[in-house]
Amino acid sequence: ADDEDPTLDGLLPSDETGGGSGGGNDDGGKSDAKAHAKLSADVLALPGMKAALMKKAGFSEDTSRSLSTGANHFVEEMEINDYPREARWRVTQKETTSRLQDEFQTAVTLKGEYFGPNREPGEGERKLYLLLESSSEQILQNCILEIKRLLNEETLRVGARGLGGSHRYNVLG
Repeated sequence: ADDEDPTLDGLLPSDETGGGSGGGNDDGGKSDAKAHAKLSADVLALPGMKAALMKKAGFSEDTSRSLSTGANHFVEEMEINDYPREARWRVTQKETTSRLQDEFQTAVTLKGEYFGPNREPGEGERKLYLLLESSSEQILQNCILEIKRLLNEETLRVGARGLGGSHRYNVLG
């Protein structure tokens, strides 16, 4: 609870249900629960959102494969196919990959092919992933944490925007 993310307010189930003050407001609780269920279904339908929310709730799904090709050469593959387009773009744009290479001395290479939600890779095909190479395992792990942070941050931003943020301004008045 020390690092609460304001974009998740109201998206994750609260620990204060049942036994808290204000238990007499059953009617508001029911409509709140219906809105929360509808919102949750819409939010979870976004690609990558489920993984981001699970991570925020404390569950970690590791989609990376670690390989060591020598004493000073560490390689890791990190699948990014199922994240939203904006999140994939954020970690693959030149500015981000250059920053990762400078800060973490890690080579970042985009590999594979994007497969939509209803399409599975065939024989010899791979989903979109990042190939990360570094001379230190610790540096490589730090780079992976930063990439995951960027992916989750952008996924949550896309999800929050999809929940009504796009209708914030009214041009007509």
